[in-house]
Amino acid sequence: MRKARAILGLGLLLAVGMTRTVAASTWQVDQYGNCSRVWEPSDMARGPLAIINTPMEPLRTLSGAFMMWPEFWKVAAVPSGIITVPALTAFAVAMGTIEAPIWAIGGIFDTLTGGYFEIAPDRATQLSVDPIRPLFMPVTPEVKTTDRCGRPIK
Repeated sequence: MRKARAILGLGLLLAVGMTRTVAASTWQVDQYGNCSRVWEPSDMARGPLAIINTPMEPLRTLSGAFMMWPEFWKVAAVPSGIITVPALTAFAVAMGTIEAPIWAIGGIFDTLTGGYFEIAPDRATQLSVDPIRPLFMPVTPEVKTTDRCGRPIK
């Protein structure tokens, strides 16, 4: 039993470590003209927000999957779509259920560290009930015209 708990704890720790994101803090131009990340006191809310958002994550993923049904039907052939589309929706909910503990653990670590390391995923720290696009659905990349500090890209 202890071995199983240790393996589960190590797996969750690895999962949290792999979700590290970079773009949540404030980005400012430093004295050398470089764009660097700056920790602010508002980053202390990252952990509690991620913990608060955790229970809603599977439901938000489910509603996001329902919103994606037209795109699911575009790629599924009609006979197999009857099975494929609900299966993809169930897969989205399963992924949301797996991702929820990652949000919670990242939120706990962000609470303990004041949000300095940004362990919780960025979308976990945005207090919202909006649907979440399932992770396996591709997102069209946006063309960026400015860098992280807001300067135009040349």
